[in-house]
Amino acid sequence: MNRLLGTSISALVVSGNLAVAGVAGDPPEQWAIQREDKKEESRRKYPVEFVVDATDAPEMKDWLKKTARVCEQQYPMICEELESDGFKPPPRISMTLKKDYKGVASTSGDKIVGSIRYFRAHPDDVGAMVHETVHVVQQYRGRDNPGWLVEGIADYIRFFKYEPGKIGRLDPERVRYDGSYRQSAAFLAYLTDKYDKKLVRKINAVMREGKYKEEIFKELTGKTVQDLGAEWKASLRR
Repeated sequence: MNRLLGTSISALVVSGNLAVAGVAGDPPEQWAIQREDKKEESRRKYPVEFVVDATDAPEMKDWLKKTARVCEQQYPMICEELESDGFKPPPRISMTLKKDYKGVASTSGDKIVGSIRYFRAHPDDVGAMVHETVHVVQQYRGRDNPGWLVEGIADYIRFFKYEPGKIGRLDPERVRYDGSYRQSAAFLAYLTDKYDKKLVRKINAVMREGKYKEEIFKELTGKTVQDLGAEWKASLRR
């Protein structure tokens, strides 16, 4: 196993384009420093250690380490997006590649397992592991949280925060708000843009507390989730 310490790795990351935009009147260099200071503050708030295991595929060790590094770098963003009162995300995550795993990847608690066969064939799909890292942070309780929403939130973070623009085309005649994964992610993004910028964070909070009820959508938007789903589908046809 190889250990990746979150704070030490992230501290080396410096974005070269931070000076492009800023607050009117602020020198670009000053804005860049402010942004980097905010990033560093977030890293200190959410420290994490990734432990990777490529025993079943030693030739993929470097790939796994690089993928864990990406997930480590995205961890503060994920934690900020899914922040809730009193919640502390896991400070240690294991990421393992298994030859006998037949899916893509899965998460249980703070343990992520990925398929050697899949990632050997799709080494660029690092976003799938970012998706699994979101599941680590979700830490939902109870059995009343709908699966489409659990996966939809994870893909919302992936496709609208980590790699925006890569969700692909959705067929407006076939999509469903509760279609899970990309479909539900796009639905949540629509609601976030139109109704409440913190909608995903608020829904995440009640799911984490084990208090999810479908009525949360009406409380946040004034409309039922079914009506919102029909509205979203209509928007895709325009």
